[in-house]
Amino acid sequence: MRGLLKYYGIKRVYILGAGFSRPAGLPLTNELIKLIHGKSSTKPWYLGNNQMAEWGQADWLVEELRHFYPTIRINHKRIIENKLRIDIEEFLSYIAASSAFIENTGEKWDDHGSKFQSWIKKWLAEVIYEYQKKIAFENLELYENFAKNLKKSIVITFNWDTILENTFEKLGIPFSYDLNSAVESKSVALIKMHGSIDWFKPHNYDYKRLGKANFSPLCKSISEIYRYNSDLQECFANYLTPYIVTPNFDKLSQLKAFGDLWTMPWIYLQDELEVSVIGFSMRQDDFHTRAFIYPQLVYGTKKNKIRIKVIDYADDHKQQRKIQKKYKGIKNVQYSFNGFNKETLKWLNK
Repeated sequence: MRGLLKYYGIKRVYILGAGFSRPAGLPLTNELIKLIHGKSSTKPWYLGNNQMAEWGQADWLVEELRHFYPTIRINHKRIIENKLRIDIEEFLSYIAASSAFIENTGEKWDDHGSKFQSWIKKWLAEVIYEYQKKIAFENLELYENFAKNLKKSIVITFNWDTILENTFEKLGIPFSYDLNSAVESKSVALIKMHGSIDWFKPHNYDYKRLGKANFSPLCKSISEIYRYNSDLQECFANYLTPYIVTPNFDKLSQLKAFGDLWTMPWIYLQDELEVSVIGFSMRQDDFHTRAFIYPQLVYGTKKNKIRIKVIDYADDHKQQRKIQKKYKGIKNVQYSFNGFNKETLKWLNK
């Protein structure tokens, strides 16, 4: 497949992580346990004899946290005060791993695995959606300027939010969720590797409750999942679980639903390209992602076919070196450590 992007006239690839959405006010990962605790506490959870839990589904969250971290003192107060130093990506990995154990047993809840795995995806998506609705106008302008400069580009994002889709629709810029569809329709390819908070697999009763017209197909590569085009609160209120991939060491059970999206992702980095990386953590333990990104960048830059610009945030030299270490062995890299903003976007487009 080498030469495919060149054949299609694509010259730039954007790789987006959580730092891309941060200027919009969306939370970072170290804030999520507290936020999903607050969200889950508003949801009823019934104990035996039809008795309601005092903290709602947040009691369930605490129960799961205590199970996987038996040596840590965990309670509601410590979570609310943000004193619980637990890596949520590690916690989600434990949840996904335990969910995978029941894949072929009678304990499987739905396509997402265990009941808790399904519910925590709902909490995460609802938190992100509520933050999206608060985005200030001046921050939206940053994303509009970004969206206007995507000619001959593809966007690979690992974010669950719909900031870019909303921006494209506001500006009247057509987009597609896979490369082939984008080429055929002459639109921007928006490749959402970890799914989206507005992706669902509706059943007939969901169509009746929420309106079939509100669900639209994604693309040829992902045939069974649909995008919900109205207020997502309606989906959350009706217990639909979004198709988002939570971090874990083996994402295979979650990626199966995404059809051909993960079949050959390395083809996006095999030509003469400018690669712009914005707020993407390049975690060492994210094996699926690193498997197709890191080797391609190493070999591509060694052959002088790929040039890279990295936008991240670091407020001291120690943090800068930590970011640079993630790109060890990759040549032709330029860095900006001021985060994603108007000035760094101008630098990116030079």
